[in-house]
Amino acid sequence: MIVFVLLVFNSFQVKSQNEIVQFIKGGIGDGEKLIQAYLEPLGNGMGANINGGWYNTAKVHRTLGFDITFTITAAMVPESATSFDITGLGLKTLALKPGEPSVAPTFAGDIDRGPALIFVKEGMDLPLVEFNTPGGVDVPFYPMPMIKAGIGLPKGIEINGRFIPKISYEDMSTYLWGVGVKYDILQYFGLIDRVPFLNASLLGAYTKVNFSSDLDFQKSIYGSEIGGVPIEGGQLNYDNQRLDINMQGFTTSAIVSYDLPVITVFAGLGYSRAFTTVNLLGDYPLIGADINDDEVVIFIEDYANPVNLEFDNYSGLQTAAGLRLKLAVVTLHAKYTRANYNLITAGLGISIR
Repeated sequence: MIVFVLLVFNSFQVKSQNEIVQFIKGGIGDGEKLIQAYLEPLGNGMGANINGGWYNTAKVHRTLGFDITFTITAAMVPESATSFDITGLGLKTLALKPGEPSVAPTFAGDIDRGPALIFVKEGMDLPLVEFNTPGGVDVPFYPMPMIKAGIGLPKGIEINGRFIPKISYEDMSTYLWGVGVKYDILQYFGLIDRVPFLNASLLGAYTKVNFSSDLDFQKSIYGSEIGGVPIEGGQLNYDNQRLDINMQGFTTSAIVSYDLPVITVFAGLGYSRAFTTVNLLGDYPLIGADINDDEVVIFIEDYANPVNLEFDNYSGLQTAAGLRLKLAVVTLHAKYTRANYNLITAGLGISIR
């Protein structure tokens, strides 16, 4: 499980430390627009993951029956999510460097760096900042492993939870938790409830995942002068910087399954929503300039917690279908979910009662 997590999250850590924070060099407002456009595929992919993988049968455990299941979901990234058009963001302080293309890679896009952006203060000829947008990780899918456990209660109720313990790697950490309830609805349908092997239930669930990475964004990134004008101000060292990304998902599903002694066929129809919050915490040096009596003054201004961004990833219907094999108490299952980012899910577990 740790290996799967680190495959994706180590790439994320490199990007967060060395690339994502660069977007704010031209101002906070434009920085937030660029961060959202760049990270949207990550939010969509992980949002789809955390709303998937909750069930492999509609059957509800009997009282004190339980299962423990190791599941991996993989969100497939569509080609349309690998790039974004900078000219469509409505940037105000940053502009494309003359001659540069307008299309930049997202987090899911090509590993090559994108077009150059410049920050030119009105009345000045030289740009205060010039940087290229970062490349992506060029991974067509995002894996999300997790451990799910469920226990049956009276009245046709099953409580489910899932969890990834906090994993720390270098300057980064991540964790996940979620809770869900599955409820047997066939118990209210009389004769239908007596149809052999047929089960139907409703599911509601919530999941949260967090990524956190230390940052190192120092004023030295701007150099000591621009066009012969020294850069003034700023702290000697900025050592309290951190990037926090939280993703939350809500899902509800109506599930039906036909549970034969060995093989189960199941399907679900539901609604899901996921959203992402991005926070740059700590103090950050941003560059500015004034013109006083025809003399240019370039300075560093400190901003505390400059980015507090929230954006929706997906709200809408999702459908799923899959198969499960049960050999004594051991289960194997696979499922395909159709949503904004389609999901493939596989799992291995133990299920009793």
